[in-house]
Amino acid sequence: MRHKSEEEKERIALIDKIRKEIDSFPHLKRGYSEERVEVIDLHLTLGYLYSDLPQLYDQSLQEFLIALSLTEELGDQQKIAHLNGIIASMYLARLSYTQAIPYYKKSIELLQTDTFNKEMMISKKGLGIAFQKTGQYEESIQLLSDAAEICVELGDIDNYMEIITMISRHYREQQEWDMVIEIEKKALKILLDMAADDEISNTYLDIGIAYSKIRQYNESLSSFKQAVNYAIKSENNLKIYQGIVLVAETFFQLRDIPSAKKEYLQALSMAAFLGIEDEIKKNQMVLLTLGASEEELQQAVDVGKKEKEKSQ
Repeated sequence: MRHKSEEEKERIALIDKIRKEIDSFPHLKRGYSEERVEVIDLHLTLGYLYSDLPQLYDQSLQEFLIALSLTEELGDQQKIAHLNGIIASMYLARLSYTQAIPYYKKSIELLQTDTFNKEMMISKKGLGIAFQKTGQYEESIQLLSDAAEICVELGDIDNYMEIITMISRHYREQQEWDMVIEIEKKALKILLDMAADDEISNTYLDIGIAYSKIRQYNESLSSFKQAVNYAIKSENNLKIYQGIVLVAETFFQLRDIPSAKKEYLQALSMAAFLGIEDEIKKNQMVLLTLGASEEELQQAVDVGKKEKEKSQ
């Protein structure tokens, strides 16, 4: 395997070669020409090459801006939209939110004839983030919601969950728990259609936590139990453990101590299965306050360890 420095040297050599090719086209006529298309592609290639070298990030942005200027003279609307999206995303990555906004807006404007494509989703998501970071929350939520809708059309679970998390986080920060529940339940319907068990488990956890914030413990208990069921389906042991602990805590809030004790014993077994010492100790301490015996604690730990041995 070659050292990274060698790869960087090759990349820089390629950059120099492309730069010389660009210099061989000193005068470009206005309007369409094969030379203009070739020069645009060369600037794009340079932009991508520079973007892989952090110390040359400014040069990368400059190359994309040059490519955009040349493409605007060419009149290729699809490519103009694409380049505006790239430049906006670069500004966003640099946390330059104000600079990103006009480029995202232009990209969205030019993509309106093809609403449900990935570029539109990326631009609306990016603009939503930029608006959120600059305090324009109402516009941000609308754009992120639009982007989430496109994700559903595209079957893009990863981006969908990321966007829903951003929207939900906004309402959590405002402690608007009813809105969190509404957003997460809407997401849940989509995820159930997609049969995305791991994401369904996460969403049930979020719904349960929101219900617990407004002391609707019976609703939160139901959600946490569903989270455990779907975590079992997706074989996510850590999520199973987290769900069991939340079920136990909710039974405690409902003053159902026998059920809380039973769930904490299961949580202790699961912590032993996972080998998380801090969680083992934490569950043991809680169980002692609930009246569990040392024998019960040891038995629960032994069950978890035996299950671990069987799984290996």
